[in-house]
Amino acid sequence: MIDKNKIKQIRSEAARVGYFNLPMAPVMDHAKGAIKKSYIGLKESTEKKIRSFQSVKESFKSNIANSKTRMTECEIDTVEIICTSVLVFVISAVLLLWKDLILAPLSSEYTVPIGFLVAGATMGGIYTVVQKKQDKKVNSFVIYGIVAFVIVITFLFSLHSLEVIHLLKSAVIAGFVGLIVFITNNVLLPTCRGTLKALVYVKDILFLSFSHIGLVIAKLGLSKSFSKMKSTNRKMTQEINEIESLLIIDFMLGKESNVKNNELKQDKSEEEAYYA
Repeated sequence: MIDKNKIKQIRSEAARVGYFNLPMAPVMDHAKGAIKKSYIGLKESTEKKIRSFQSVKESFKSNIANSKTRMTECEIDTVEIICTSVLVFVISAVLLLWKDLILAPLSSEYTVPIGFLVAGATMGGIYTVVQKKQDKKVNSFVIYGIVAFVIVITFLFSLHSLEVIHLLKSAVIAGFVGLIVFITNNVLLPTCRGTLKALVYVKDILFLSFSHIGLVIAKLGLSKSFSKMKSTNRKMTQEINEIESLLIIDFMLGKESNVKNNELKQDKSEEEAYYA
């Protein structure tokens, strides 16, 4: 909005132009330019917001399209997901039982079997993934060799005495570790692929939901910015019309003041001529 002092200055200029019977157009153009200039900052900030919301809107639209494409191409195997869930639950339950009963209390000397378990499962998993990446068949003898190696080395490192009870305990621990490694390499890893697809699918669903919410927010912000821009233009036009009306009135008053002043001068001259 134009400053009040500026309005007074322009109105004074209009009155002066009217008094001296000068053209009104330059004053009108000056007033319009001053009003439009006072709205430049507000209009630029609003246009910046509009561009920002439009960019965010297009970004969310692109993300939604990509997520929908991935979800359409993704094939979910329910059986694999169920198998993975059951295996994870069973292995977790057995590990807790192992920790609480077989290896209680859990100390540094009993972490050896767990280390070989992780190592065996990791080696088998890496071998399986690499073979499938190269489109090669997974050799079952390699998996059996890893399992046997883990069983033997776990038995040796967990053996504390040649007494029968310790031999049996080490054998049970080694067999249990080998069983988990075997299950991990032959059952858990293949079924995990379907589970990972399901997790990606769920991620896309969540991402799609957030993208829709973000798109709605962006549209609301864009609509609000457009409304603000329209309101600014309407307010600017209204102010121009009001100022133009005031300038016309001041111009006419100045012109009328000049006419009265001339009439007074003329009457005074006639009076002086009469008494002369």
